[in-house]
Amino acid sequence: MSADTQKFYQTLLRSRLPSWLERRLNVPNLALVSVERLAGGLSNESWKIVCTFVRNGSPEEMTFVIRWGLEGGVSAPYDMPGQFALLSVLAKTAIPVPEPLWLERTTLFSVNRS
Repeated sequence: MSADTQKFYQTLLRSRLPSWLERRLNVPNLALVSVERLAGGLSNESWKIVCTFVRNGSPEEMTFVIRWGLEGGVSAPYDMPGQFALLSVLAKTAIPVPEPLWLERTTLFSVNRS
């Protein structure tokens, strides 16, 4: 990914993700602490997100990874709902997998870059 494209996605995440997360977590005034692209992964874009918010009067910090399938990647189109379902099932077993938090079926990052 070019530096310009990476900066574009970082700006997009910083502008759109806080309000989306506030709705999912049911908290006001969420702040993004860091937005970092993770290297590797030819089939999905992966970004490490750290955010802070106050819930029930207590400050909390949350770290997670947001992923989305690339348009025209190695194996496009990607079955993100299938991947989410698989992780959800495996999370209930002894197999160590990341906890799937949400599946967004709409295009959170739909943009016209022209």
